[in-house]
Amino acid sequence: MCIRDRYMGDLLTRFLQGELVSLAENAAPPDDMFKFETGTAIETTSDGDSELKPRKKLRPLLKKLSEVRPPSLHYAGVAYGLSEELFRFWRKNGFEPVYLRQTANEVTGEHSCIMLKALAHPELPSGWLNAYTSDFRRRLVSLLSMDFSELDVKTSLSALDAPLTTNAKGEDDEEGGDGEQSATREELELYLTKFDVKRLEAYSKNMADYRLIADLLPSLARLFFLHRLPGSFRLSYAQAAALLGMGLQHKAVEKVAEALNMPVSQLLALFNKAVKKLTTFVKGVFSKEIENEVRARRVKADELLPLKKGMDSDVEDEGRAVVAKIEAPKDIEEELEGRKAGKGANEKKVSSRYAVDADEEEIASAIAQGKTDNIVLKRRPDAAQDEALFAEDRRLPRKKNKKK
Repeated sequence: MCIRDRYMGDLLTRFLQGELVSLAENAAPPDDMFKFETGTAIETTSDGDSELKPRKKLRPLLKKLSEVRPPSLHYAGVAYGLSEELFRFWRKNGFEPVYLRQTANEVTGEHSCIMLKALAHPELPSGWLNAYTSDFRRRLVSLLSMDFSELDVKTSLSALDAPLTTNAKGEDDEEGGDGEQSATREELELYLTKFDVKRLEAYSKNMADYRLIADLLPSLARLFFLHRLPGSFRLSYAQAAALLGMGLQHKAVEKVAEALNMPVSQLLALFNKAVKKLTTFVKGVFSKEIENEVRARRVKADELLPLKKGMDSDVEDEGRAVVAKIEAPKDIEEELEGRKAGKGANEKKVSSRYAVDADEEEIASAIAQGKTDNIVLKRRPDAAQDEALFAEDRRLPRKKNKKK
């Protein structure tokens, strides 16, 4: 089937989806309602000779689309030799690449490409073709450094369907793309270390040559062309071509500049801006993850822990403590009074230890007789008990006089 422009492609798609159906009353019925001759046109005469005769009812070569019942199809496909012009034409008609032959054709030197277009069908869910296109993009990114290393940069860029800006300055558009989920910190750590980020930052500040980050370009290119960046992250056509040629195809910057028909200095300036945007994204992901970890730790430290006791038991304990504080002064007064009474008795018992075992008359007669040089004190029989009382009296607390 020959399709020359986009309008014809749209008509074909509508017909295959059953949208071009005539609603007129005098419309011709579909071809399956006619009866056509399907047997042979050779007849045998009475003499035994064969004779060819034309058929009376044959299928017409050309029909109106309203007279043909469309087949029930899941998708429409096309195969051709890959070139930039043909790829763009079929992409505009809604076809997506799913296969690219790794070996070139011996005659034309082109790689055979197969593209599919999903048709509306009740048996299949919408978006089933995205899995095939994602797998094609992933394989192509890996093969660009091997079998497709000599493929034209422009053709490779068209096949990867990179998120590009609509302006020449390479500024991000306001509306984001429909890319996949953005890369996380764990995924970035598989490709880049903190020292690699420092090198990217040094190059983005024009403090190092681009050769210092040449080993990091494949990782950055995979993140970009596999749509692992936010949907709003976009590069200009020249920036994406430089990242593809230098990062995936491992070409020299001079060859990439020659393919894009621009000076090397201009290409390196645009490439520096692209690396600066990629570095900003990588640093933002690392910073955001660290902030989330710190915030999670703070929330975990400040969260309320479950109570070991119930509310009723806490209320009872507080009530007992209040009652104990109210009754405490009475108990203290009684204890002090008891200590004072005990102390007085002990003092009396201790003082009786040193008492003289004589009455007043015996003392007076002794003095009258002049016996005053030596006074003999006899120990009382209960002296051992008095010593015990004295030791107990020494252990009693003493009140210290506060100095004013």
